[in-house]
Amino acid sequence: MKMLASRLKTPLSRLYAPTSVRRLSTVSTSPPIPVMYLDRGVIVINKPHGFICQYDMHVSHVAGRTLNIMRDIQALYKLPHLPYIVHRLDRPTTGVLLFATSSIHANKVGLQFRQRAVDKTYLAIVRGTADRFPQKTGVVEGIIYHLDTPGGSTTARPCAPELVRRKAETKSEWELLASSPVAPLSLVKVHPLTGFTHQIRVHMAEMLDVPILGDLKHLGTHSAELDTAITRVAHVPDDLLYLHAAELTFARYRPSGQRKKVALTVCAPLPDSFVRLCKDLQLPLPERYVNGGLYIDGKQI
Repeated sequence: MKMLASRLKTPLSRLYAPTSVRRLSTVSTSPPIPVMYLDRGVIVINKPHGFICQYDMHVSHVAGRTLNIMRDIQALYKLPHLPYIVHRLDRPTTGVLLFATSSIHANKVGLQFRQRAVDKTYLAIVRGTADRFPQKTGVVEGIIYHLDTPGGSTTARPCAPELVRRKAETKSEWELLASSPVAPLSLVKVHPLTGFTHQIRVHMAEMLDVPILGDLKHLGTHSAELDTAITRVAHVPDDLLYLHAAELTFARYRPSGQRKKVALTVCAPLPDSFVRLCKDLQLPLPERYVNGGLYIDGKQI
């Protein structure tokens, strides 16, 4: 690893970035986990499909894999305890996931999330052609209900008060990047401006009626069975959700200089399965999201 100081005029205190992706050893049945960025306070990985972002884990084989990954991180960076998960991604969602190395750092970075000072960017393949969207960009907002039911489902449809565990006003910005010329699928970029369980999935499915490919819980008016116009063009695995947390931007600090505070953006490469499907669908992908990278105040390092 090389210090960022070698590429920055004003060094960041003990901030490091791999010149190439460093991979953790994991259980033999799991693929290695790429570490995208680390410093003394945070470690950022490219989360794989199936990683559970909570400690009340009940599925033994999945929980075991998650704990093995966290133990590998602990061992690799000689942490006195398991790393702290600062925010959550749904189990099937891939992409940028941030850990803190201590409870103090978890509180500091967590405050940025609570104050909505963290910028998040997601990419998704959704079921719908360009004519399903009212325009190229837009904002979707409304109340989402988290129901007090087995599995804790979420919906934008008004519910009986006794069924509602919690609810919140939610808001996301979206942009249509491309639509496939060979199948009724599109590529969208989403910036959630609030944070709520399954927010992007509900916004796409129930408010725009373009459910995310692979989402069987939030379908809008669509059937769970894929149209033959999709299946004849590409193989879509039953167990994958085509939603990727592509970028996370949060504040870090230099020890000196005129501008101590910097905006650090970690961009996690898309999974191979996502890239392959986009190729089959003739959906062009921005290189930034294929290769990933690190950015300081918007400039790649």
